[in-house]
Amino acid sequence: MKLKAIGAASIIALMVLAGIGIHAEAHTEDEPMEIPLYAGQDMLVGHVSVWNDGDYVYVEYNVTEENWYLSETHLHIGDALSDIPQTVAKGKGKAKSTGGNPIPGQFDYINESHDLYTTTYMYTFEITEEFELVEELYIAAHAVVSHMDTMWVYSDATETYVAHNGSTCPGAYMERTGTAVSAWEHSAWIAQTNPHYQYGSWIWESYRVLHPVCGDVVNFSKTFNIPGYPVEGRLQITVDNGYEAWLNGVMLGSLGVNPGWYTSDLKEAYVISGYVFDITNYTLANLVMGDNTFLFACANEYSNTDDIDSKTGKSEPAGTVDNNPGGLIYEAEITYIDEEETAWADGEDFPGNNWATYFTYHIQPDFTTLELIYSTDMETWYGVEGSYEYGFGMGLSPNVGFYYITTNNDTLETNSPLADGYYGFYVDPTEQNLTYWNAKGVYEGCTGTWEPYMWHIINGTGPIFYLKVSNGGTDYMVLDGLLYDWAMTEAYLRVNGDYPLGTYHYTGTITSIYGIDNTIEITITFVSS
Repeated sequence: MKLKAIGAASIIALMVLAGIGIHAEAHTEDEPMEIPLYAGQDMLVGHVSVWNDGDYVYVEYNVTEENWYLSETHLHIGDALSDIPQTVAKGKGKAKSTGGNPIPGQFDYINESHDLYTTTYMYTFEITEEFELVEELYIAAHAVVSHMDTMWVYSDATETYVAHNGSTCPGAYMERTGTAVSAWEHSAWIAQTNPHYQYGSWIWESYRVLHPVCGDVVNFSKTFNIPGYPVEGRLQITVDNGYEAWLNGVMLGSLGVNPGWYTSDLKEAYVISGYVFDITNYTLANLVMGDNTFLFACANEYSNTDDIDSKTGKSEPAGTVDNNPGGLIYEAEITYIDEEETAWADGEDFPGNNWATYFTYHIQPDFTTLELIYSTDMETWYGVEGSYEYGFGMGLSPNVGFYYITTNNDTLETNSPLADGYYGFYVDPTEQNLTYWNAKGVYEGCTGTWEPYMWHIINGTGPIFYLKVSNGGTDYMVLDGLLYDWAMTEAYLRVNGDYPLGTYHYTGTITSIYGIDNTIEITITFVSS
């Protein structure tokens, strides 16, 4: 057939106003393809979701098993199994290795440092020109997943202590040792501090302080074991009156004490009044797997009338076991990895000696190229302005009986071979001019030959045209729906020259040779020629 190009500025302008045709995918974000994610070969920990929008393929890891998280992910997508990096066979005889084991460290998409507590992570793969006509994608989705557990370490009167008096006490610096006990709790502690602690309780070397006037220094130690790799820790602590907090020989911080306090008289210059209700938090950055040790060097201040409170400017009262109590309360929440496994999205086995797997994904069929052509005599053909993506525009003249519209294997390409068949496309009934059709004898309950068929077409219950695919998905033709259903005739789509002008949306479903469906929309705007 002879093919000519024709342009029209008015058509282009109306095409832009017509908008973009909508493509609905077989696999969408809301309804993706889901592949089980197995850790340690047979433990289901989640799934991998795959979908695409025609421009990109999205692969999303989802860990759903409680307390399991993503540590690393490795993804590779290719158009053949050989595209996925794998070991090669080496050696001879009994020492020969088979090869065929995937190498995640060489995959195209890698994240080996996911944030803590990551359960979902997505990669976006662009469907470039290289992949537009690929029928099948080969996907290897590998992960390292970690199981995390939480432990609490808190004041519970199991700590050991070493204590001495303030320097003004008789027998100062003579050490006392032992195991901590539950401390007497001041009413202010109970009201203001205790509600902030879930596990910890107040402890001291004795139920009541031994030296309420000259004060005491008490060092509490607790060793605890973390049965895995620590990833996060937080300490919360309160002391009446001041402290230094240490973890594994590294000081975390201090409150209410000044330099030299440890061997001082514990007066205001060294131990500051007024911090007894402060709840301080520290990040535990130097935790290790195995044994760890907290050391809390705590001070109960000197209290007597010869000492001035730096905040009030008034003399301290003479200390008693009631007005100068001593106590430590703390708790630490520690998260650690107690199990780590490699994981693969389920599918076919790699050829090597391993349990690694890959799966295939078929992109739903779509038009990578769609051009429409038209004629008034079925001899000379013209290109219809516009595109599949943005819509087509075509001029009509009432002086022309029919315009014939079609496509062919020169003007249509798909990303995946279509199965042979007749794919019906339907109008949007709300876009139809019923007055126009009524004048032609097409109305509800009409009789006649072709008229009842046309009534179904304009109401969206019969195809207005068919896309005919034949010869193994290599030949294409647009057939008139009325003539095919009524007269059983395969003829080009016919549009009357006096057809009502406006924008029309035609929706149909095509199917690939792999049985994957895709519902697509073609938009045509008809204007006056």
